[in-house]
Amino acid sequence: MRAARGLLILSLVINTTTCSAQTVGASLQGTVYDPSGGFVPGAAIEIRNVEQGAVRALTTDDKGRYREPLLPPGEYELRVRAAGFQVAVLKGVKLTIGQDAVLDVKLEITGSVERVNVTAEDAPPIDLGSAALSGTVNRMEMNDLPLNGRSFQELALLQPGVNAAVAAGSDAVGGRGKKITINGARPEQNSFLLDGSDINNVYNKTPGSVGGVLLGVETVQEFQVLTNSYSAEFGRSSGGIINAITRSGTNKLHGNLFEYLRNSALDAKNYFDPATNPIPSFKRNQFGGTLGGPIRHDKTFFFGAFEAIKERLGVTGATFVPDDNARNFLLPCAPSDPGCMANGLKNVAVPGTSAAVSSLLQVLFPRANGPEVLDKNQKPTGTAGYSFTRLQPTDEYFAQGRIDHRLSAKDILFGRYTFDNGNVQRQVRDKPPDVFTKERSRNQYLTLEHVHSFSQALINTLRVSFARSTAEVDNQRLVDVPSNLWWIPPSAGGVQFGFLTIQGLVTEMVGDYRLPRNDHLNNYQWHDTLFWTKGAHGFRFGFEGQRMQFNQQTTSQLGGIETFTSLENFLMGAPAQINFAIPGRIDPNRGFRQSFYAFFLQDDYRWKPNLTLNLGLRYEFATVPTEANGKISNLRSIADPAIIVGNPWYANPALKDFAPRIGLAWDPFKNGKTSVRAGFGVFYDQLLPKYYVFSGSLNPPFTTRTSRANPAFPNAVQGPITTPICPATPSCIKANLQTVNFDLQPSYIMQYNLSLQRALPGNWDVTLGYAASRGLHLIRVADANLAPYVINADGRTEFMGNGTTTTPKTINTCCRRNTSFGGVTQRETDAQSFYNALQAGVSKRLSHGLRAQVSYTFSRSIDESSGINSQDFDNSTQYSINFYDRKADRGLSSFSVKHVLVANWSYELPFGSSRTGFAGVLVKGWQLNSIVTAQSGTPFEVRLGHNQSGNLNTIDFSIHERPDVRPGFSNNPVTGDAKHWFDANAFVLQPVNTIGNLGRNTLIGPKLVNCDFSLFKQFVLAEGKALHFRAEMFNIFNHPNFGVPNSANRTALLPTGAVNPSAGAILTTVTTSRQIQFGLKLTF
Repeated sequence: MRAARGLLILSLVINTTTCSAQTVGASLQGTVYDPSGGFVPGAAIEIRNVEQGAVRALTTDDKGRYREPLLPPGEYELRVRAAGFQVAVLKGVKLTIGQDAVLDVKLEITGSVERVNVTAEDAPPIDLGSAALSGTVNRMEMNDLPLNGRSFQELALLQPGVNAAVAAGSDAVGGRGKKITINGARPEQNSFLLDGSDINNVYNKTPGSVGGVLLGVETVQEFQVLTNSYSAEFGRSSGGIINAITRSGTNKLHGNLFEYLRNSALDAKNYFDPATNPIPSFKRNQFGGTLGGPIRHDKTFFFGAFEAIKERLGVTGATFVPDDNARNFLLPCAPSDPGCMANGLKNVAVPGTSAAVSSLLQVLFPRANGPEVLDKNQKPTGTAGYSFTRLQPTDEYFAQGRIDHRLSAKDILFGRYTFDNGNVQRQVRDKPPDVFTKERSRNQYLTLEHVHSFSQALINTLRVSFARSTAEVDNQRLVDVPSNLWWIPPSAGGVQFGFLTIQGLVTEMVGDYRLPRNDHLNNYQWHDTLFWTKGAHGFRFGFEGQRMQFNQQTTSQLGGIETFTSLENFLMGAPAQINFAIPGRIDPNRGFRQSFYAFFLQDDYRWKPNLTLNLGLRYEFATVPTEANGKISNLRSIADPAIIVGNPWYANPALKDFAPRIGLAWDPFKNGKTSVRAGFGVFYDQLLPKYYVFSGSLNPPFTTRTSRANPAFPNAVQGPITTPICPATPSCIKANLQTVNFDLQPSYIMQYNLSLQRALPGNWDVTLGYAASRGLHLIRVADANLAPYVINADGRTEFMGNGTTTTPKTINTCCRRNTSFGGVTQRETDAQSFYNALQAGVSKRLSHGLRAQVSYTFSRSIDESSGINSQDFDNSTQYSINFYDRKADRGLSSFSVKHVLVANWSYELPFGSSRTGFAGVLVKGWQLNSIVTAQSGTPFEVRLGHNQSGNLNTIDFSIHERPDVRPGFSNNPVTGDAKHWFDANAFVLQPVNTIGNLGRNTLIGPKLVNCDFSLFKQFVLAEGKALHFRAEMFNIFNHPNFGVPNSANRTALLPTGAVNPSAGAILTTVTTSRQIQFGLKLTF
């Protein structure tokens, strides 16, 4: 039979952002030609959904063109009829989410053969419709690849330009799931969409649960990862987009039941588990099922799912504690030190405080059970190792239901509701086992959508959604500190023992000083998009709105947090400072209200058969937040003597946020096998709750926080505080503030790319591209109320923390820029970022049982701030070192990774296909799958634990200082030894009242190499029914992938200039040890 060759080009396009009338379908367009290459006008086209039976009828225009702008992802059959020509039937046309597919058809003159069949397998997946860089993870990949925790968004890491932010902080309110960065954007600049609706949490990070997973992999049909220069349809955030669609029912009843099991008998020890101890107890059951099918054939369909996790995990923690000598106030000393005894120890006990210190040592610090910590010269340091194991229970329940209904040939409805509830008691791994956090999350998402076809050229989609994310977390202490040892005793209004940091030993001991904390975000959304086909133009006009209700309860620094600059100072009972919220002046409840609006126009113009232009313009703005009870206060200027209560919080910078998008896709050889693409776009980052989450609830007159230098010990506050805040009286309290610069600038990122795609024989294709971005007016956080400065004779910035440049520093508020206040933690919009990357990808579509993909990214990301909250990253402080000079912090981004290589593959073993009987059961149906990741280390910074510069930068107790590099040493003195990852002798204290010359994030942490592997066996039970056995091995080679030193161990030097004994010590890994999971799944 003669076969007409149809040019079938299935392009893969993925868009990125967080909210707009986001497309959740695919488009299909093309041109119908006669055998001579002429146009065939008036040809009748039917596009039939194979699984649901829906048919869309079109007619070609006077130039033979057709376009269907909104088709649900899935498999289609295309029929083309025209008088005098054979009927062309194109089968196996598979469309994916966000895809702009081009399918040109060449008809043949009527003859003896009535039908011509062309299948999708004949077509290379080359993108000829869009300039956006993107990738798709389909249902097969989600089902087959080993997925630790079954959290589907982690498969986004398979795409070029996407990497895990392994040093990103993890907490309940910010999302416990793995954080990802996309083409140089911060994790909170990404957006997650489900069926076109925004499901981001308050912090705009991974919208998972407190269990650290984003459940529902069985309910997701596929998802896109939009990484660069996507269309004007997307906006609100400036990074990448994870755009997922859920599964729907079909004309056939289908479903599954599954159970996944893990326990400690199958696992290897963690690197930090004591060698003599058994493997910590671990048991995990993850189970559930799905069911979908027709309610009315070809008309109404349902799909439902349930999944649960029951986990009991033995968590091993490793830290350092005072050794037995230190518990008796004896510390190592040099023979020349005053008071040094013949045994090399000195007694640092101070009469009047030693009894209180001894009591705290007994209550807070367990006795060491590990080896003595030795310095580089193998001498004792006064500390020793301590490891512990505690049970961490996790329970999570997930459910989802979806209904699809076709009212008529012109109207389609769908609705979906998603529910997820998680609870965990989480042990803090790098602190003694005196505290854990009790966490609860509940996420609920509802989406309703109506699609109406006015004509084949005019289609409208209306979507309304509601998303509610809740996170509640509090400290749960296992110790009871007597009230006479509280920093703020009951007689002064104290309600609990506070927190403490011993620089170089432990940070935020006895819990998280930001807790308790409850965040509830309600997001009401509505989207409308009109699709209009006019000749070669595919227009989209859209509007989007959101109304956010953010209800918050937080009590930062409840009980106070004291900072000791060394273990010796702690043993002496000599804190450097205390930060605390004043009892009786704490008002933690806020109800913020904010709206977001966007309008866009997009034209995908097929200018020539081999050239498509993408032209778009988007306008969006967010309103200035208000508070339900008027509890907003802010400084209008850093020089203002008093804080202003009431609206507006700040001047709205978003009213001129016009964002152009432009791109092209060109087929230079006109054969559908090569695509040259280029794109540019402006993407705004709106001021949403993620940026003002702390600023709105910690200011006077509602909550008053302050600091005291060198406070009394242990009772830093002796009695009730009745003194008013400044500038009320000469002896007023200097409050610490959390402010937003009143005159903010709009934050945005310019994205641009140039790429080449080429189809290769054997179902292979290759992509090579350059992707870049430039961020302007990005948000950073800094203490805006530093001491004044001068430029000294050496060209250094010299601060006047004591009102002079000639005396050593002390923490003193006498000489701040604004003497009415203490520290002023301010959000500024003046930071910049720079990202450049070479990206390559090779993939093989499934054939002969093999599917494979390899992605490689060679990149460099530089910025002046990588986050705005202290918990954003664990490898560097996110607060600017010098408010007056943002470039002092210009360095590698906290998530920058130079090389990232990710390979994944699935292979159906070819033997046994012809066997029958018992032998056939044994040898048929085996499949191997793997994901291999290799990437460079994450940068981190070395710090000081005291205010050497005299600039008075003491934001939230986290003194942000860096030392000088000792002459002759590198600024990246890495040793490669996890016990001392860097050589602290490479650093030296800078001259007092100046900032050190060590740059931000100059040191590079350990590399990461990981291989996950799975083995499947399918037992066919009957037609359409099968039992699947799965064995999945995570980190199969048990390679220890170390984290970076924690905050205490990134402290290089003590105030005396001596090396911190624990400097460079690594206590955590960023991947699990080898874990083995068995699973059974029944499909029908």
